[in-house]
Amino acid sequence: MMVNPSTNDSHSSTWLGALMVLLVAVFYAFGLPAINARIPGTVPEPAGVTIAIGNGFSVVSPAGWMADLVKTKPNETMALNREASSLVATSFDWTGSEEELFERSRSLLVGLGHFDVRSKPSVMQTAQGLKGHTYTYMNDKFDGRIWLFTIPGSKSAAAVRVRSLHGHGQTSLRDAKAVVDSLKFQEPK
Repeated sequence: MMVNPSTNDSHSSTWLGALMVLLVAVFYAFGLPAINARIPGTVPEPAGVTIAIGNGFSVVSPAGWMADLVKTKPNETMALNREASSLVATSFDWTGSEEELFERSRSLLVGLGHFDVRSKPSVMQTAQGLKGHTYTYMNDKFDGRIWLFTIPGSKSAAAVRVRSLHGHGQTSLRDAKAVVDSLKFQEPK
């Protein structure tokens, strides 16, 4: 009986391909979760450090928070967690008006987070003199506040957002206000 060499090679390559697919599946099912469990999702954020959040904006980190490594993007977003709260400072390109920014942020909160925006935006000012608007939002689990800043003549904006489980937000709100007050803008070169 003669064996066709081309048939033998195709069985061998099919078996090898199936083995490779199985190894990749095992790695995704068991290897990646094991690696992920060993790599922390948060690390302590040192207090008092000036952090660039992009587009010419920077903030100073508050004490007692953990950096969220998944949501933090260098030179774009500082994302922090503590107990029952989260605090995010971010910058982004923006060419619209302050009213359009408020409406965009409100529609995102209502649409994506199912939040209720109960207050009208009120005017506020940082220690550097940056003028912005702030308002509160909530749902059945969380209370929050957002501060929005646009720079006249610039194509950038910034937002600071704090969110806490009901009844757990006083310290987090105080820290968020300190982050807002530390917000600085220097025209990017």
